[in-house]
Amino acid sequence: MDDIDRAVLHELRRDGRISQEELARRIHVSRPTAARHLSRLIESDGVKVVGVVHPQVQGLHVVGHASVIADGDVKRLAADLSALPDVVFLSITAGAMSLVAEIRAQSQTDFQHTLDEIRRHPSVVTTNTVMYSQILRDVLEPVRVAAPMLDDLDRALIQHLRRNGRASYSDLAEAVDISVTTARTRVRRLLAEQIVRIGVIQNRQGEDNLLRFGIGIRMRGVATGLQQLVEMPELQLVVTSVGRFDVVATVDGVTRDDAADIFGRINALPQVLWSETWMHLQVCKEMY
Repeated sequence: MDDIDRAVLHELRRDGRISQEELARRIHVSRPTAARHLSRLIESDGVKVVGVVHPQVQGLHVVGHASVIADGDVKRLAADLSALPDVVFLSITAGAMSLVAEIRAQSQTDFQHTLDEIRRHPSVVTTNTVMYSQILRDVLEPVRVAAPMLDDLDRALIQHLRRNGRASYSDLAEAVDISVTTARTRVRRLLAEQIVRIGVIQNRQGEDNLLRFGIGIRMRGVATGLQQLVEMPELQLVVTSVGRFDVVATVDGVTRDDAADIFGRINALPQVLWSETWMHLQVCKEMY
């Protein structure tokens, strides 16, 4: 990855639907150069431009984190569990657990069904689950719960943007059988009201020794120490939870030295009792 690629990624994080012309202007290169680097990044396996919404916008009111201890072929297990529709994130990890998964379901019953499917797998020895109570920062910064009413057309457009945040208005219009003008108006409203955020999910495996970690934190009182965690720019995901952790967070794109510094600062907070960390070795599914 060269300096132009990094500049393109920086702008995509600011605006995932930025035009090629505006991108070229911002990074001070020609339009063909900007288009070439943009295309190369998006076509690679390591960069996805997607739309992220709050789970409740999708009718997913129950969200939790499941840690799994496995016996046998962990990669095969990860592939099988990734096929479960309510599993939106799954990663093979180094640490006490073999892999971790995030489950987003419509109801407690649906969540329990997915958890039972995981536990029934012959390679699963045991699981440990914490339930999210509040998502304070998602993978693309805070995304608010939709206050306005969303109709079926809004939801259909959201689903397509979740898969491809840079889908053209003409492609979106064709996909949901509406005019291009209607697609443009609807999408711009969803973005303006921050119901959907378009940005970059980057798989950094093998990139300059940059790593991704998860951390579960037990606190003396969640309310008193939470704001300091939310304000840490290095934390990609911050949620409060019920179970063995009071807070679950993700740190992405850091070196080992960076991680040691970040976790040291977290553990030094007076409200933190203890923490448990795990390193993501291979992200097998990430679909928010």
